Amino acid sequence: MQHEHKILRDALQSVLDQLPPEAVASFPPLKELLPPLHRYWQLLQKWNAKIRLTGASNIEEYAHRHIADSMIGWWALYNQPPHQSYLDIGAGAGFPSIPLALLRSDLTWTLVESHSRRAAFLQQVQRELKLSWVQTKASRITGQPDREKLHAPYNGIVFRAVAPEQILPIAHHYLSPEAQVIYWGTSNFAPTHEDHLNLIDTFQYKLPGGEEFSLLKFQVLTP
Repeated sequence: MQHEHKILRDALQSVLDQLPPEAVASFPPLKELLPPLHRYWQLLQKWNAKIRLTGASNIEEYAHRHIADSMIGWWALYNQPPHQSYLDIGAGAGFPSIPLALLRSDLTWTLVESHSRRAAFLQQVQRELKLSWVQTKASRITGQPDREKLHAPYNGIVFRAVAPEQILPIAHHYLSPEAQVIYWGTSNFAPTHEDHLNLIDTFQYKLPGGEEFSLLKFQVLTP
């Protein structure tokens, strides 16, 4: 376990090394994050043997490709006020929202996953890690939050492994005025024009393995 904790700690440090100083100053202590992140890995291994949740076959891939990549979202969240609500669309195995929920327990998180068995895994993670501020909805996003029984409007959306052309055109249906949308994209991703969203900032970053990506922050346009 000590070796695995070191791998997780090094991945988190790689995130801190890239964040602006004001974001680093407010990042939770690493030692508090290691136990839940390690338990999350154990649950992922167990469930991955039954259903395909992720291609990560060892803790290095988990830490580098999923935890570090998710935690870089702190760049967009560290200065957000408490008591806001966030929606993770296409949550899959829980990235980026489970790691981010460990950083911001003062926000409420709704994880939307259309595959029922993946949703069951997310519910198990929520119970095991005692994340009372996280809930899972087994639903498919279509732009109709009332029909999907989602409690819109939310203050933000995060999504990572879903095609942006599926989410960006309908995101405003779930959001309050001036809410934000955070998308994990490739380093050369160029968003198309959206009538209801404005790209307000981009953050370029590298994973521990050297792969380059970008985090894009959109804001809902006020009517």
